[in-house]
Amino acid sequence: MSDITITNSNVCASARKRPFTIQGAIDERSQDKITVWGRKGTTSALGGVACLAMMVVCPMITIFWWTSLSHYDGSLYHAGVSMVKTGLIPFFIQNTPGTTLPVVTVYACWTLSHVILYSFLPGTRCKGQLTPAGNLLEYKINGFLACIVSLLLAGALHYYGLFDLAFVAQNWGSFVCLFNIYGLLLALVFYIKAHVSPTHPEDRKFSGENYK
Repeated sequence: MSDITITNSNVCASARKRPFTIQGAIDERSQDKITVWGRKGTTSALGGVACLAMMVVCPMITIFWWTSLSHYDGSLYHAGVSMVKTGLIPFFIQNTPGTTLPVVTVYACWTLSHVILYSFLPGTRCKGQLTPAGNLLEYKINGFLACIVSLLLAGALHYYGLFDLAFVAQNWGSFVCLFNIYGLLLALVFYIKAHVSPTHPEDRKFSGENYK
């Protein structure tokens, strides 16, 4: 059995020449069974703990860095010494920035604007890699154009006095906190969707454990 990897560049080139199909990809590359990522059926307890640790530790690291910049003149050493003296939990309770309704509103508008930009800006449509179940997901490649439009729009809002860009810098701690909350909630939404209303049920894989 030979491993087959279908890259974005290969698929984009194929898509420009002719319609791309899964069967076409199989016929063109090999008659053997395609072996792709994501087919491991079991995970260890250590793997589950590592995933949980990643979800807990990564937000703590970003908050620690922000705290060192905001309260310790950018010194990770002095922030670390303070954390050791204060204690891990009290340190983060004292220094974790809260978020506010204006910050949530700005971030929600920014996120919604990128949903709109992705939906309506032109871009090349390409295929990703084959999923373990053999599905090919389609993507619109317009991120760079969306970035340019976002910068121009932000500049225009600031120039005409509709939004002060300094608000982002002045409330960066609240944004950092919100970024982490949004990321965790989004992962939870995807997890629930995979159970309740999956787009490709055959690509789902659950360990069967409550903590994984």
